[in-house]
Amino acid sequence: MFVSTIANAIDLKGRVSVPAGFRAALKGAEGIYCWPSFEGPFLEAGGDALMRHYAESLALLPPFDPTREALSAAIFGGASFLAFDQTGRVGLPEELRAHAGLGDKALFVGMIERFQIWAPGAYAERRPDILARANRDKHLLGAANRSGMGGAG
Repeated sequence: MFVSTIANAIDLKGRVSVPAGFRAALKGAEGIYCWPSFEGPFLEAGGDALMRHYAESLALLPPFDPTREALSAAIFGGASFLAFDQTGRVGLPEELRAHAGLGDKALFVGMIERFQIWAPGAYAERRPDILARANRDKHLLGAANRSGMGGAG
């Protein structure tokens, strides 16, 4: 599970260290899949399990369905596999860095089964909206618990 928000430096060659906890959540994977988000100026990322989940979900839609086509192109067509080096770094291609407006720092944001990579300033600007939406929709957590998805206690 990807949890926490961690900032790491991007070196002059575009390499960034994926946080150790995120690498652990990938369970021995040799790298990550990363693509430009279609929801804003940040990157989406995850491992093999996430990509299999997306592929299985998309396979439930009819072939040539416009939604299937759009999501397939946006996720799989836009994804790059970024291999870890010996120290747990990945090289972020220029087109990915440009989409997210990344400079010398990357902010890794855990999202349970996936994570996002943001420019720290862009995330700071978006954070109030994220918190407002979470506050508005917090009742849905209780609904998930009531429907048998688990709960605290």
